[in-house]
Amino acid sequence: MMSLFTLRQIPIVLIIVLSMIDVRIVKSVVFHKYAEMGVCENVETGIQRCAMQLSDCEPTHFIDGEKNEIGEKWYSAYRQKQRGFAPCDCMQTSMGVCTKSLEISDADKGESSSNNNENNELNDRIQCAPHAQACQRSVESFGFLSTSSINSCNCVFNENNPEKRTKYGACQDVISSRNNKDHFCAYSPEDCEGDNHVWIYPEDTLKILKMECFCEEVRIGGCIGGFSNFHCAITEDDCNWDKFYSPISLKEEHGMSCRLCRPSTNDVSNLETDEIDGLKKKGLTAWEISGISILSVNSFAFLVVSLYYYFYKIRGKKKDNTTMAVADGTENKNTEDITGSEVL
Repeated sequence: MMSLFTLRQIPIVLIIVLSMIDVRIVKSVVFHKYAEMGVCENVETGIQRCAMQLSDCEPTHFIDGEKNEIGEKWYSAYRQKQRGFAPCDCMQTSMGVCTKSLEISDADKGESSSNNNENNELNDRIQCAPHAQACQRSVESFGFLSTSSINSCNCVFNENNPEKRTKYGACQDVISSRNNKDHFCAYSPEDCEGDNHVWIYPEDTLKILKMECFCEEVRIGGCIGGFSNFHCAITEDDCNWDKFYSPISLKEEHGMSCRLCRPSTNDVSNLETDEIDGLKKKGLTAWEISGISILSVNSFAFLVVSLYYYFYKIRGKKKDNTTMAVADGTENKNTEDITGSEVL
């Protein structure tokens, strides 16, 4: 009897649980993820080196069409995983420099110097940078250091001077007056969506925004859709069949946010609140709508099956029991009639 009561209550309990699900809970979920870098692979030797974007790779051919002997092909982190390779992280990924001279000097290209003052002067003149748009165009030029250089830059710091962190720029909303929520550290000017956002050069963030932007604060975009799962992306070079979303769109349309590297403590709560933190997700994504639809269909199907089981199985069993009881009564009556006739 107890099992029958429990079974009969399942559809009702299911309906109550579904009615308690608040879609706003789904909408408020924010996933914090981090970038994985791709590689430039030499087309002749297959040697790989970690890289931030496609433009960091050596072209396979020169402008005149001649083949480049050191040409490289770009593979995103997602493609690397498909090929069975581990993706790169920020510490493994080299990048260029902004230098205050018009061109990188011979010493900067790795020629040895016995004078420590020259090395110190060199360190003062260069700043690790992800791309040319991070350099002040009027006083700095962008370039890559040779592999034999006494300096080596990665996504986090200058390896020759770990205390000299790699700086990034920021996007500032010049219309908003939300103080620390009117800007966010960004990888490139392309991340500054809308006419209300302007690009702040790395060297100017301290003066204008009262902060410096390092990799753990830098917001990046993500790839969504197509045949692959969601993953963080620095540029659209990281997306294969899916679509690239810049940091603002990624948060507003999909409720997700990505950073260039993990904080040293793995705790994002210690980082300064920025504009991305203040953005709210707008509406439901196609994936969420599909998920709710599937849940509703499955719940309805379960309800139908439960009702079918109850009406056709349990009620049918009761009917069979009643029929058997009537049959037993009729048989007993016939027996009594026969016995009475024999007595007469």
